[in-house]
Amino acid sequence: MCRVCEMLSRFAHSHPEAQLLYARALYLNGALDAAAHKAADVLRGDGGNVQAALLVVSVHVRQGRPSDAMAALEAAVSSNFGIREAPLYQVVHAQILVANGQLEEARKVLEAALLLPGVRSTPTPEQAA
Repeated sequence: MCRVCEMLSRFAHSHPEAQLLYARALYLNGALDAAAHKAADVLRGDGGNVQAALLVVSVHVRQGRPSDAMAALEAAVSSNFGIREAPLYQVVHAQILVANGQLEEARKVLEAALLLPGVRSTPTPEQAA
C-alpha cells in the first residue's frame, strides 16, 4: 500500500490529497517522522488543511510529545477555527489531555465530541436490541 501511495505522490506531487494519502499510509506503517514531514508539506501549500494539521498532531501524540502536540493543535486552530468541529480534533485533544494526566478534562472533551453533528446517531431497532 505504501509503495502505491509513494508512486501516486510522485506523479501527483501538486495534488494535496495524494500527498495526504501518502502521509497517512506512512503514519499507519509507523514511519512517523516521514508522515509528519509529508503532512507539513501539505500544510505549507494549504495552511488550513484540517486533515494534514490533525495528522501532524497525531504524530506528536504517538511519539509521546504532548507539548508539541498541543502547540501544533493550537497552531491548527489559529489557522482554521473550523477544525474544532472535526471529530478527530476532539479525539487528539483528548489524547493530549490524557498524556498530560488531565483525565477528567479528556472525558469532558470526548463527551462534547459525542454531541457533534454526525458523530452519534439514534440507534436503529436492530442496534438497540
